[in-house]
Amino acid sequence: MSTLVLNAGSSSIKFALFQSQDISKPYLSGQIEGIGHNASLIINDQQNLPISCSDHKQAIQILLETLKTKISSPISALGHRVVHGGEKWSKPLLLNPKNLNHLNTLIPLAPLHMPHHINAIQACFHSMPGVPQVACFDTAFHQSQPPEITTPPLPQEWQHLKRYGFHGLSYQHIVRHLPSLHNDKLPQKILAAHLGNGASLCAIINGKSFATTMGFSTLDGLIMGSRSGAIDPGVLLHLLRVEHISPETLHHKLYHQSGLLGLSRGLSSDVRTLSESKNPHAAFALKKLVSSLTQHTGGLIALMGGIDAFVFTGGIGENARHIRQQLIQNLNFLGLNLNNAQNQKSKEGLISNPEDTIPIFIVNANEEAVIASLALECISSHQKSS
Repeated sequence: MSTLVLNAGSSSIKFALFQSQDISKPYLSGQIEGIGHNASLIINDQQNLPISCSDHKQAIQILLETLKTKISSPISALGHRVVHGGEKWSKPLLLNPKNLNHLNTLIPLAPLHMPHHINAIQACFHSMPGVPQVACFDTAFHQSQPPEITTPPLPQEWQHLKRYGFHGLSYQHIVRHLPSLHNDKLPQKILAAHLGNGASLCAIINGKSFATTMGFSTLDGLIMGSRSGAIDPGVLLHLLRVEHISPETLHHKLYHQSGLLGLSRGLSSDVRTLSESKNPHAAFALKKLVSSLTQHTGGLIALMGGIDAFVFTGGIGENARHIRQQLIQNLNFLGLNLNNAQNQKSKEGLISNPEDTIPIFIVNANEEAVIASLALECISSHQKSS
């Protein structure tokens, strides 16, 4: 059987196709980018095929037709990354028209992501009727967090605005995969850092999320590529009331013109570009990033009451050696130390010294494998219950 995993964005659809029950590595992967304008289909980072598609529906039709020519068995399951599941869904969801309608009610909680996920799901219902589809939610992993973490310090009538947390599928992969790198044991207290253009930290106790830096939105917590991260709400009130910035402008600037991009005075949101630049604003942006990481890491370790392992994942976490080095150097006082030679390799595995009390790991992000596994488990469970 073949399982197709989709992650739909505003103008792109990332995909991974797994054959048989082996979901450790996809048989095919890639993306359609530029939907609506100069679109192309990229497969296994090699084939770049110009295509014509005006929307997600056409893009998925083209993707499915292309995949049919490259696989021997039909696609029998679909797994979708869906950013938000609200409070209702803490597990993967076998999709049908009724619960798909409920997903529409969650659009205000993640307006930059949810419409595109829903469009892709609807397109698959049209193109692959009868093939089971499963939504796997980025927020679900964090539903184990206690109310003292998730409840905002706001008037009672606003306390429904919970801290949801995101990147849950990435953290779930860490929980599933880390034992294979650590004598088949999962450390009790893990501080995990998912560092990419969007970034967060998560305190994981006994395999469950305890606290994370992202909250009600994907804007909170760490400084990110173009997102501000945590900021004094008084600053936002000042911009609205005194400088008369519109909510729409404020939204755009906080999500798309802040973070590393803003701190570097518009130079770049990319850590690689900033690291190679001699511009002093680039160096300042990276220094501010490490400061943000240090502050939030210390807070989460304190909440856990200690740390048994540190994990880096995501594009920056896996590749930015100097960011890892500077952060861990700031945490030396807690007993965290890197093996410099191992840190330079940037390969999955242990990057601290074998004798160190608190091991530090790189875990290669693999949300697609988690989604494929969760989708198959969900479908199997549904078939058994019915």
